[in-house]
Amino acid sequence: VIEQLPGDPGVLTTKPPFPALPGNQCVRSSCEALRDSLWTGGVYGDPDAEWEDPQPRRVADGFAGTHCLAITASTHGGTTFCRSNTIPVAPRTSYCASLWMKATVPGTIINVALQSLTDPHYRSSGGHCTLTAEWERYEVTTAPLPDGARYAYIDLSIPSGQSGQVLIDAVQV
Repeated sequence: VIEQLPGDPGVLTTKPPFPALPGNQCVRSSCEALRDSLWTGGVYGDPDAEWEDPQPRRVADGFAGTHCLAITASTHGGTTFCRSNTIPVAPRTSYCASLWMKATVPGTIINVALQSLTDPHYRSSGGHCTLTAEWERYEVTTAPLPDGARYAYIDLSIPSGQSGQVLIDAVQV
């Protein structure tokens, strides 16, 4: 049934507020789940590397608990990536992504960034972290997010030429 509205309902001329939320925005940062569907991964590279499909997985030896998340470097020269689930963010707000990380091969390099889901051109000024065999805390603080930002994700990548695994735990944004 179609009914005519009485009068002009008006037009929304301003965007509704999207305030920053308090606390950790990562839903399950302890990495204790048997298979964590909130993290996904893959590899960029030639066809041999593309077949690897190194998905992040739970392993023992966690920092904040019994387990942590392992990201395996490509054995065929690809760039391995691991991405978090989307995180609600507020526009024009800075965020800090904090991760405890270590590598099974000391000297492994990993890139850490916060990527806006709604603005593919925005990428936080992350950086290269050179990991040791001991747990250390690494953090990346973003510039204020763009006006359209509503969701973002943590983007981790292990450049080609690395080996072993990167272990992450106690992730916070």
